[in-house]
Amino acid sequence: MPADARVYVIGDIHGRFDLLRRLRAQIIEDAAGAGVSRKVLVHLGDYVDRGDSSRQVIDLLIDEPLEGFETVFLSGNHEAMMLDSIAGGDLDFWLTCGGFDTVGSYDGDIEKIPLEHIDFLKGCRKHWQCDSHFFVHANYRSELSLASQSDPETWNHQSSGSQPVLRSSPGSNTTSGNASAPA
Repeated sequence: MPADARVYVIGDIHGRFDLLRRLRAQIIEDAAGAGVSRKVLVHLGDYVDRGDSSRQVIDLLIDEPLEGFETVFLSGNHEAMMLDSIAGGDLDFWLTCGGFDTVGSYDGDIEKIPLEHIDFLKGCRKHWQCDSHFFVHANYRSELSLASQSDPETWNHQSSGSQPVLRSSPGSNTTSGNASAPA
């Protein structure tokens, strides 16, 4: 990024509207004093599940963009589980992974999830890259093209076994919802 730019990153929100509003206020305050011409806000996914305000989180992200910021929305595994369940997939699995809280924020009825929210989640990216940084929800394998990696590879925190596969390209930094790894 150029010297007159600043990138802010927000990791897993998990239905915590209260914390998201607080973070956004801190970002606005910091950016006001930064004297930069370009401001980018990258959300690393997992907007839903676990917290009791997933609906409010999605409403905020859709309806109240930060003025003067470019915003990037990445998708996480919790959005994938939610969308899969809405499309007729494994509802029980999603519910046990935090989906109960999300459904509760929609008055306890999965049918009350607005199409606008579904479309927003479907429109989130798998990754985003700028000059010196690469952003992904949880993981990726730098030795493979991104097109050849399945969603589970980019959403899981570790590969098979216990060895993380998060790696960055030479000269860049990789930022995930769980770790940053300088090259």
